[in-house]
Formats: sequence, C-alpha cells, structure tokens
Amino acid sequence: MAERKAKRGAAKARDARAKRAAGRGAGKAKGRKPPPKPPAPLTGGELKERRNAARVSQRELSLESGVHVLTIRRIEYGWEPRRKGIMTRLRRALESLVKQREAEARRKEAEERAWQEQRARGTAAVQQWDVQKMIRRREAIGLDQQELAYLAGVRAESLNRLERGKRPPARWVCMRVMDALSRAESAHREGRPVSRRQQMAERFVARQKELGVSDEEVARRAGVGVVTVANIREGSTLPFRSTMEKLLRAIGEEPAVEGLAPGFFR
Repeated sequence: MAERKAKRGAAKARDARAKRAAGRGAGKAKGRKPPPKPPAPLTGGELKERRNAARVSQRELSLESGVHVLTIRRIEYGWEPRRKGIMTRLRRALESLVKQREAEARRKEAEERAWQEQRARGTAAVQQWDVQKMIRRREAIGLDQQELAYLAGVRAESLNRLERGKRPPARWVCMRVMDALSRAESAHREGRPVSRRQQMAERFVARQKELGVSDEEVARRAGVGVVTVANIREGSTLPFRSTMEKLLRAIGEEPAVEGLAPGFFR
C-alpha cells in the first residue's frame, strides 16, 4: 500500500515538472523576454572611480545613501562589507546624485541662455533708443510721462530726464520703457483702456454732473484746490493719480478702474 502511494506521488511530481517545462517552452516560443539581469556588483575601486568622475564627495554620497562616511572610505580602500545591500545602496545613491547634477547643469545652462537673450534684447533696445520717436509713440496713444513711468515701473523723474536728454539711457530703463510702450500700443489697438488717470477724470466729471455737486463742495471734501477741480471738469489738466482717487472718494466713487497694470521687462 505504501509503495503504491509512493509511485503515485512520484508520477504526479513528474507530470507537474513536465507541465512547467512545457509552459516555459511555450513562453519562449511566444517571444517573451527573459527578466533583466541584475547589475554586476560594484567594487570599491569602481565606486571610487565613478564618484571622482561625477565629482561627488564621500560626505555627499554618505548623506544620499545613509551609509556612514567611514564605511565608504573603508570600502574604497578595499574592505568588503558584510551586509549585502550596502553596495547596492551606494550604487543607487551615486546614480541619483549624478542625475541631480545633470539636471542642475541643464537648469543653469537654460538660465544662462535666457540671461544672454535678455541682455541681447536690452542691447538692441539701447541701440534703437530714439527719444523723439518714443515721445511721439507715447503721445499718439494719449499717455503722459507719469502714466508711462507707472506702466514701465520706473520713476517719473527718470523718464523726464531721459526725454529731455539730461542723462544717457540705462539698459534696464530702455527695456522697461520699450516693453511698456509696446503693451500700451497693443491695448490701444484692441480698444482696451490704457490711461487710468484719464478714466478716473471721465468718471469724476460724469459723476459730479449727475450729482450736481459744486466744485467748491468737492474741493472741500477732497482737500484739494477749487482751481484743480475746475480744470479737471474743463479737461485742461490731468492731476496725479492720488488726487483723482481723493476726488472720486469725495463723491462716493471707488477709484479702482480697469487698465494696464505696471509690468516689468521679462
């Protein structure tokens, strides 16, 4: 009885081995790829060569892999670690550091290329700088010096000195002014508002006429001169933005308006 059971068990084992062998054969026939071979173990000398080639210090490798720096030093001097996973951790950490260095190098290269392009654009802006042409472009779209300086992100005094030829233009000022002029001209062609102070003045005149408030009353509420209010109503002057905000608040209006925001050269 025992011999019969042993024969049956042996037969079942042979059948199972035959089935597994047939399955492996069918897998090879279907073109299945064998599993990738694990990378060859890294020796201490190879680790040192790769680390020096990547310009990675032992301290950096230790922080990335979690292996003590003294252990890395001993391995590079020929000591064989007892734990099997140490060399794998070191290899993976070194590969990760190399990828990080390559990504950092690509980022710096892109930043340098962008800086060179910006510098070239700034040089071109200085070479194409024409004060009279810039003034004509500014006046054609109804911008004054203060509005253009606000859009360009520069001081109005600096723009005034540039237009009068009192000082040579700096590269960054040229870039900002030319960029602001281009954006303002584009908005003017599309019919979008450009001058914020002009919109404030138009809103103020319309609201004052609607309420029927006198110039003296508005001037008293806002703390400005009566002549200033009269000149704004007649359209003969355009005061500072802060003055227009005071006047709008004096008649119960919010000074926020649509228009171009100050932008810097990008």
